[in-house]
This record gives sequence, C-alpha cells and structure tokens, in this order.
Amino acid sequence: MPRVPAQRRSWLERGTATLGSVSLRTRDIVVRPAALQARPMRRRPRGANNVRPDVRVAVMLAAAAVGGVVLLGLFWADTQGLSFATSGEAFTTTGDALGMLAAYLLMVQVLMMARVPWLERGIGSDRLAAAHRRMGEWVVIVLIAHVGTIVVGYANGVAKAVPGEVVTLLMHTAYVGLAAVGTGFFLLIGLISLRAIRRRLPYELWYYIHLSVYVSLALAFAHQIVLGPTFSGNATARWAWGAAYVATGLAVIVFRIGGPLRLAYRHGLYVTAVKPEGPDTVSIYLGGRNLRRLGAQPGQFFRWRFLARGSWWQTHPFSLSAAPNREWLRVTVGALGNHSRALQNVKPGTRVLAEGPYGAFTAALRTRRKVLLLAGGIGITPLRALADALTSTATDIVLIYRASDMGEVVFAQELEWMQRNGRLTVHYLLGKRDAMPRPLSAERLKYLVPDVADRDVFLCGPPGMVEAARLALRRAGVNRRRLHHERFAF
Repeated sequence: MPRVPAQRRSWLERGTATLGSVSLRTRDIVVRPAALQARPMRRRPRGANNVRPDVRVAVMLAAAAVGGVVLLGLFWADTQGLSFATSGEAFTTTGDALGMLAAYLLMVQVLMMARVPWLERGIGSDRLAAAHRRMGEWVVIVLIAHVGTIVVGYANGVAKAVPGEVVTLLMHTAYVGLAAVGTGFFLLIGLISLRAIRRRLPYELWYYIHLSVYVSLALAFAHQIVLGPTFSGNATARWAWGAAYVATGLAVIVFRIGGPLRLAYRHGLYVTAVKPEGPDTVSIYLGGRNLRRLGAQPGQFFRWRFLARGSWWQTHPFSLSAAPNREWLRVTVGALGNHSRALQNVKPGTRVLAEGPYGAFTAALRTRRKVLLLAGGIGITPLRALADALTSTATDIVLIYRASDMGEVVFAQELEWMQRNGRLTVHYLLGKRDAMPRPLSAERLKYLVPDVADRDVFLCGPPGMVEAARLALRRAGVNRRRLHHERFAF
C-alpha cells in the first residue's frame, strides 16, 4: 500500500475522509473480479452531438409554450360568439380559453411520461420528471382558474349568484358532473405531489393514484367535445382535437405497455444470479436472448418489474451497474425502500419485464479526454458502468466515491482491480453527512484533482449530495457545460 502523506493521515484519523488511492480492505486483490470477465459491447454512443440534456429540456418546454400560444390563437379565430362585451361574457370566454389550455397542457404532461424513447434518451427521465412536476403546478393553476371563471361567467359576473350556479351546473348540465370528478382526480394528484406529502407516501400508493390522470384526460375530452364552443358546429376542430387525444393515448399504449411486452417477447429476461455487494446491497445478474439487440449503453437504466411474489405489481428504475455484454446485464440495488428491500431476496430463475433503455447520462456527453466521476452512496451504479465505457476513449479517469464508511462502499474489489490495472484512480471520501470540515468542498476537490476545472465531470448520488457537489464543483472552476449529473431520486 502506498505511503499516505501526513496531511492525508490527519483526515483519515478524524474519520471525515479517506484519501488514499488503495482501499484497506482490498489491497491484496490481484485476480480480475468475475464481474469484469465479460467483454463489454463496444457501441458508438448515440446522440454524440454535444447538445446538453438541459438545453433539450428548454427546447421542449419552449415548443410546448409555442404550441399553447398557437392553440389559443386558433381558439380565438375559429370559435363563434366570443365576446368581452359584458363581465359575464368576458369571464365565460376566458374560462373557455383556459379550459382548452388546461387540456392541452395535460396532454403534454402525459406525453412527457409516456416513455417515448427519443425523449427519454435525448433528455433523460430525471429531467423529464422535473419538467413534468413544474408543468403540473401550472396545469393545476390553469384548471382552477378555468373552473372559477366559467362559474362566474355563467353567473353573469354576480358573486352572490355563484353558489346557485355551481349547483345548477352540477345537477342539470350534461358532463359537468363527470368533468368535476376528473378535476377532483387531478387536484388530488397535485396535492400528493407536493414534496412534503410525497415524501410521506409509499411510492406504490403515490404511483397508482397518479394513474388517475388518464381518467381525468378522458373526462376532459368528453366534457369539451359536448360543451366546448370551439367544437359546436366545427367538424374539423372536433376531428383535430380527437386526433390529438388518440395520438396521446397511442403513445401511452405503444411505449408504456407495448415496450415491456416487446422486450419480454424478444429477449426473455430472467434472473441468473444474485450476489451480495455489501450490507443491504445486492447485484442482480440477468440473462436472456439477443442481449446485444437491446442497444443499451453504460450509464442508462431500465424500469424493471420482477415477476416474483410481492414485486410483480411494482416497477422501479435501476441503472445498469456494469457495461452491457452478450452474456448478462447487471443492476445493483440497495435496500432503500420496501420494494428494493424485497429484491434483496429475489431468486434465480425469476422472470423480469423491462422498459428501456432510457437516459441521456452516457459517454456521449464527454467532451474532454480527462474525466472525473463523482459518486455518492448507491449512486455509484451508473458511474461504475460508465467507467467501462470511458476507459476506451478517455486518457485519465478519476473516481471520487463519497460514503459514510468503507462498509457502505460498493464494488470495492472491482474498483481496486481497475485502479491496479491503470484504468482509473480512486479516492474515497468517508464520513458522516454533517462531518466537518465538509468532505465535498471546492478545496478538497482541487486537492484530490488539481486539474478538475479542465475535466468533464459525471455526478450521481442522493439529491442533497448532488446539490452540494454541484456547488463545490462550480466553485472549483468546472464549467457548467462540462458538469453532467443524474438525479438518483426522481
């Protein structure tokens, strides 16, 4: 083991960081670990056009905004009888426009989460989910404004008449009751998506309540076609609006339902082995037919459904933790929740349904020959796979691994073997989250990697760690265009 300088020993003794390049537990490893025996499939990274995923998000949201403006323009041009002459008419016209806009944004929301491959691979699920949440807040606001202005408009702008008008609309106007049910479902989705509530709900409960958005979408369509002034006597508008809904529904069916069934038929994935990687962490190896045709890249993930008791009805995203090869795929799962804890005991032979591959967190983002990989906890999984891909193209790869202690380090033997064979340099930053001095600081990063500002940085870990690392990296001089991060929880 190389001698550790005195300054580094002081950090090690305090327990806040281990900066030596060789792990104490794995210093005698000389044989290549079994997980590194298979040869990764060499693929040219898709989308190597250096267009950053966050730029693509901005383009997507701008396109959605333009679509909304065009929709409102068509609404004004093609709807007969619109008027702002009286307060009642002004409220009604505004409410009709807001209803069209709410339905349009709801379709965009569904398309974002429809698992459309070119969106998932070009932007990434983490950024799509973040954009989905932000847009969801606006949909709720627009929907509430639609209901309020319509009711006030039907009450001719008289506040005292609003309660009676609500009863009349619900009891005596076709499809308004169903529309109210759909609105209630959507408001419930918005409520449970608030971070304070979302953190307290089991993922499965949140997920299945979230599926009621499809009911809201269907009820909104029926309500608009019957009552919307744009569609009264305008067959072209009805057909165009119906086609938009059909296209949205087909996207969900083809990609969210058809995708896993197609992969199951083509590849027949199943569990071949389960290997412990540390306390409450296992690697699951999967075999199947024609794995080469999956087209997966290191750094990407699939949504997995393990057809075992207690797990078959749940699906969760797990990144590949090794570069895909012709023999097996590997995912590594930590016991972070009920579902992932159940997978610690999954049996070989268990059939698996998968959606993917998804994600833009791949070697295609690299622009420099020197690379820094910065991992936190189980966030090492996509970076471990990326290391396989980057060793064939990058000339200098450094991995900084943040964990509470060596007991939490995953892939210690594999990382040690890769380091001994000159593939990468490994540094461990160990210590509690509130350790002082802060392990993730600009000064510490520059001490470990003096040329950090000249490298591409790939970052993955829990949200708090990612945010702290991003701030430290920016202070260390890393250009934001070379800072690529994957939100481990999204």
